[in-house]
Parts: sequence; C-alpha cells; structure tokens
Amino acid sequence: MSMKPVSGRVELELDFPEKFFMGSFSQASAFEAISDGEGVRLRLRRLRGERRVVSLELHWYVFADMLEQLAQGLAEGPLPEDPRRRRAQAAAAALAAALEPRS
Repeated sequence: MSMKPVSGRVELELDFPEKFFMGSFSQASAFEAISDGEGVRLRLRRLRGERRVVSLELHWYVFADMLEQLAQGLAEGPLPEDPRRRRAQAAAAALAAALEPRS
C-alpha cells in the first residue's frame, strides 16, 4: 500500500525506564496501514523537518481486543462530533465488510 496523508494529528509517547519520547505527526506527515495473516502494521512518517518514522505491529487478537475496548468506551462515554462520528462509522463499516469471508 502507499502512504496516505495524515488528515489530523497523531500524538505519540514512548516511556522506557531510561528514556522518554514524545512527538506528533500532523498534516506534514503520512501513514500506511497494512494487514496480513498475522495482524496489522501501522506506520507513520514525517515528511518535512526532522525525520521521524514509527511502526506498530499488532497481532490480530490484540487488534481485536483494542477495537472491543474502543467500542466499550464509545458506548459508555461521549461520542465524537457528527462529521467525525460519521467518518469513523464509514471506516468501521468498511473494515467489517473487508473481514467478511470471500466466496
């Protein structure tokens, strides 16, 4: 897959015993989301300024657990504003359709 522009802002924190990193990726950045038989890989790349690349690989069970926790949080808490909510609904529907068995 090709890199797509980041349409908002991504904030990132890494906290290790001897080191802490905090950064952001904004509209001067791009991302890709790739899936395979093992799971999903998310990659963020800053296109201008100081070079930054972050990759995160999630096994399918971990990814599913995260989606369930997001759903629970949305069921119990406030919903995003309408345009953002509709965009998330469309993306979730596309994910659900892509996970259906193919004939």
